[in-house]
Amino acid sequence: TYNRLNDSPSKNRSIRTQISYTEPLAGQNYLQFSYQFSYNYSHSDRSTYDLPTDGVYEKWGMPDWVYEDNYRDYRSDSLSQLSYYENFDQTIQVQLRKVTEKLNLTFGLSALPQHSKMNSNYMGLDTMLSRTVFNWTPTVQFRYRVSRQEQVNIRYNGRSSQPSMQQLLPIRDDSNPLRISSGNPGLKPTFNNQLSVGYQKYNPVTMGSFNINTSISNTMRQIQNKSILLENGGNESMPVNMDGFWANWNASASLTYNYTFPDDRYSITSSTSGNFSHQEGWAAELNNDAQLRTTKTTGANENLSAEY
Repeated sequence: TYNRLNDSPSKNRSIRTQISYTEPLAGQNYLQFSYQFSYNYSHSDRSTYDLPTDGVYEKWGMPDWVYEDNYRDYRSDSLSQLSYYENFDQTIQVQLRKVTEKLNLTFGLSALPQHSKMNSNYMGLDTMLSRTVFNWTPTVQFRYRVSRQEQVNIRYNGRSSQPSMQQLLPIRDDSNPLRISSGNPGLKPTFNNQLSVGYQKYNPVTMGSFNINTSISNTMRQIQNKSILLENGGNESMPVNMDGFWANWNASASLTYNYTFPDDRYSITSSTSGNFSHQEGWAAELNNDAQLRTTKTTGANENLSAEY
């Protein structure tokens, strides 16, 4: 039986600045530069109090039932944790854009160097971590105007992301016996792909419009918590990377059609949409390794309206 109180005050502050520059080139081409810097600081001082268990259940329901007399005398140095976290982010982006009467094409690449520092004191162990990583993000945007009333849009962007310092910290935190967690220093960065395609057409005579939009995205090496159930009813978890290109992905599509009758007094609008999601995760089992679980979700919606 445990009777523990966690008090977790924290402080956070951040700074961000950005500059950009566009240089016209020959042949309706443009070269764009941008730079962004951000700084984030967080300070957490969690105090864990291992309170007496005698008579605690008789105090349930009272406004101050959890606060034993002189409860600060029961602070556990081994279960309390003090941590500082600093993060320096930079985003350096270069884009080449070509613009013509029918075409708008952009190729871009962003470099995201990141430096993180963390100082943690837990269970009498003073841990100092410093990490420098390099993320990158490609971007492609394509817009083609078939006519004044018809165009096609295609967009792709990718982004890599690093696990947090807390996820990488090789420390087992059992200050809450019902929710025990451990870090995983072997975590790999994730990478997200997103592709969207759109088509729009408008008829100025009938004032009718037709729009189709589709998108698909996936996350490679997505980080999920892998848990086991404990005999006390709690769970113990550790973050791990999921395997497979299609382990976690989703797709959506929408179609909108609007038609105005010749007398301009009536119009109808039909909106149809659908989505599909495939997510892999872990299902916890009592005292056994978690089992792989797949969740598939499908949705569809139709909305028909008329105006007079």
